[in-house]
Amino acid sequence: NDPNNAALPAYRLNPYISYGGGIAYIDAARVQVVDSNVTGNFATIGGGVYGDGALASTFTDSNFADNVAFKGGAIYAVDGDDWTIENSTIVRNQALRPGGEGGGLFIASSPLLVFDSNISSNEAAYSGGGVYAAGSGFLPAELHNNLITHNIATRDGGGISANWHSELIVTNCTIADNEVVAAPAYGGGIFTAYGARVDVTNSIIWDNVSRYDGTQIGVGSGDPRYPQPSSMSVSYSIVEPGPNDPNAFGPTALDIVFMIDSTGSMGGDIAAVAAAAGQITQLIGSTIPDFRIAVVDYRDFDTPGMGGPGDYPYRDVVPFTRNVPQVIAGLNTLAAGGGGDEPESVYAALMHCMNPTRLETDLTAAGAAAFIQPASPGIGQWRPGQGVARAIIVMADAPPHDPEAFVNYTLADIVDEARSAPAPKQIFTIPVRGTAQTLQYFTALAQGTGGIMIEAAASADVVDAIMEAIRLMAWVPPAIYVENGCQLSGWDAAARVWAAGLYNIEEDPNFVYGYYLAHLDTGQDINSPAIDAGSASAADLGLAAHTTRIDGVFDAAAVDMGYHYRKGVDRYELKIQIVEDPLNPGIHGRTDPNGGWFYDGTVVKVR
Repeated sequence: NDPNNAALPAYRLNPYISYGGGIAYIDAARVQVVDSNVTGNFATIGGGVYGDGALASTFTDSNFADNVAFKGGAIYAVDGDDWTIENSTIVRNQALRPGGEGGGLFIASSPLLVFDSNISSNEAAYSGGGVYAAGSGFLPAELHNNLITHNIATRDGGGISANWHSELIVTNCTIADNEVVAAPAYGGGIFTAYGARVDVTNSIIWDNVSRYDGTQIGVGSGDPRYPQPSSMSVSYSIVEPGPNDPNAFGPTALDIVFMIDSTGSMGGDIAAVAAAAGQITQLIGSTIPDFRIAVVDYRDFDTPGMGGPGDYPYRDVVPFTRNVPQVIAGLNTLAAGGGGDEPESVYAALMHCMNPTRLETDLTAAGAAAFIQPASPGIGQWRPGQGVARAIIVMADAPPHDPEAFVNYTLADIVDEARSAPAPKQIFTIPVRGTAQTLQYFTALAQGTGGIMIEAAASADVVDAIMEAIRLMAWVPPAIYVENGCQLSGWDAAARVWAAGLYNIEEDPNFVYGYYLAHLDTGQDINSPAIDAGSASAADLGLAAHTTRIDGVFDAAAVDMGYHYRKGVDRYELKIQIVEDPLNPGIHGRTDPNGGWFYDGTVVKVR
């Protein structure tokens, strides 16, 4: 690891330049890494590996995990020649601010080939949760037969982001369950901008998330002042439905809480909100007419080392009401005071908004009942039901105590409470003048609860951020977003359909056991539409010794769409021996089933 960074928390990486926390090589060097672990490293650029101008290098059967950088959490490859990553895992790496690009991989002007690999659960503070590509090279980079899942970016390209005239070929990849979490944010699955070109074939783009535009695909130009239109082609692929998606409907009712940090440094922000209270409530009413609004403010626990006299961990200003004048009056009573330090009691106030009984019980159990606010018993019951949007907008300039004082709530506790039935809630966060630590926590709160983080650089931006959050509560983002002047070949944006000759499919791929494909021959009750639906034979694409089936039967004939595993799911034999009844010798009884072979993870009920 770089010595400047070795013992620092992730959000406090040293801003001074350092390269390759685990491995660094430059200037025509060649590296071969086989059957290795590159884990837990830190550097400014290339948390695990940094290569600049390197010649043919290979990384095979290796694991890149838990590395952290500003750019290229696991691997940063720039101006390289013939890099190959094969049968490797790139998981749980991070690209943090101020760079925030390429949580897993950062590919810069390099003809990098990645195949048979798992790029999952990586995070980027800005772009390319799994993969970020930038810069033109003499050959395009290629992602062939990779599993790209559960990656997160704040701004664009939860799975993949291609920018700055890069060229990227994506074949037989499954790009699923990735997410972009801020606003604006584009391309939960894959995004391209700044003159880049991406070609996708034989792939599955499914169940990715953006709450702004382009849940699956985003094609943009970059900076609106100096646009550089990008392009993408998609063929022989499954892309999540757009116009016929049965989940594409918005809420019919809204319960919303404004939870505001009222410490002294928030004075200008509170004044801005109060001045725009009528405008804010009018937007709520026009967006979702069936609404209720509550207002809560908080500072900190009035105890040495935290808050000071007059501070409080939470306070009800307005309980749930449809009375708009009451809400406006309540917002105008807010006054900033106290503070002067951080963190603040964010988690206690959130728990009060969601479950005041739990907070009071936990404070009492911790011997801290003195901090219970008798005049603030709670904002009222949240309305249950699928048609009700339930949201908390947190506006603050300081991070939470983690764990929270006295009650020891952590981020996970708050997220779990927000997601609990029967009335799960989304947390929309508006960090004002936020530090890296504040942004990290507020992004995680939004991400974990299905909300969005919208950063406000100054008091003048606060009202716009609130208005944007309200609009997004009712917004149903399209699966595919194409900015004016950009091109997604064969996509009719008006009719929202693909050209017939592209052979794209808008049907559920029916994943089983992770991202294998359902098949009648392996016990599922349906065949995935991805089976035998690709552009060429499995042999021609180098996948004849790979499988999409849980039983491990290799792909043959026309290639299946999406990622191919090297083997099927493990099976185990269940043997049942019934002992003799001691009261009735010779009688052993029966079970159903009485044994058999079962796939790993199968729950077998024996009767």
